[in-house]
Amino acid sequence: MRLMVVGALAMMATGCAELSLPFSSDGILQVATRGVVIHDDGTQANAGMYDTTCAVNTETGAVGADRDYPGVDEKVQDIDRYQGIDAVVVTSVRGIHITPADAVNWEQQEDIDRPNVLEARLVDDEVVILVDDPGDGCAVEWVHDGFAVGVDPALCQVEPDVSADPTLGGVYVAGGDLGAFQISQAGVTQVDAAADLAVFDAFAEVLYVARVGENWVRGLESSGDLLWETDLGYPVLSIDDMGWREAVAVLVEAESGNQVYALDAYTGEATLETETPAGAQQIVVSRNGRDYALVLDQSVHFRAFERHGRDQ
Repeated sequence: MRLMVVGALAMMATGCAELSLPFSSDGILQVATRGVVIHDDGTQANAGMYDTTCAVNTETGAVGADRDYPGVDEKVQDIDRYQGIDAVVVTSVRGIHITPADAVNWEQQEDIDRPNVLEARLVDDEVVILVDDPGDGCAVEWVHDGFAVGVDPALCQVEPDVSADPTLGGVYVAGGDLGAFQISQAGVTQVDAAADLAVFDAFAEVLYVARVGENWVRGLESSGDLLWETDLGYPVLSIDDMGWREAVAVLVEAESGNQVYALDAYTGEATLETETPAGAQQIVVSRNGRDYALVLDQSVHFRAFERHGRDQ
């Protein structure tokens, strides 16, 4: 299958700043979002909202510059290094849009015509996607290589958790009752039968897996061999790797309200704990390992972990 790269699909919209969104002085974006990513410096984020994609100041929640992609349901998918710069990946009804995180480089945006994309991740200078194609079915595709690996169609019927693995050159996909799978151009391997969350830590080279509603989080080698398992005593809601900090952030539903733990990549030891806003459903962490977002139905709360021994 050949994917066609098309030019200059994105254009300036009415302007996120002109939407008059309410914002708070302590970093709360008060609007429903479709995907959130945080830049490495922690001061800026990108979020899909209404029918556009907006830059957000994480310190205030104020919205600024925007990019308007085709359709009204664009979703912010990923932020990572791509062709030497940090780039944000957005998917739309038309395809995949890779936009430099720094507006100075926006003319380098790459737009790829590929409908039916569910998830998209940057893996070095490749774009790896989970796609539900009416003709070819559910598959993981390497866009520039033109290579595809078919996967269980049920993975396209749930809200899958997809995480890039640059050492593998592929992704991990987890969802529903299917478990977590390692997917490379060599094929598909199940690495955990019970997990429906999977996040790869490229800095520690550890795969974190969990299951929503269960109390455990596991650290695995990329092959699936168990390194550790930690029981937090509360149902897990969401996980995300903490980048340079070499740990996994875990959002749990505690009796007194939601809490966030940070588990060490190599031991599973809980090193941080903090309470969260009631109703938080997802945690998103910057690669700096400090700044994070808690995503609720109608808002996003931006916060930062306090320093601890591993930061010294």
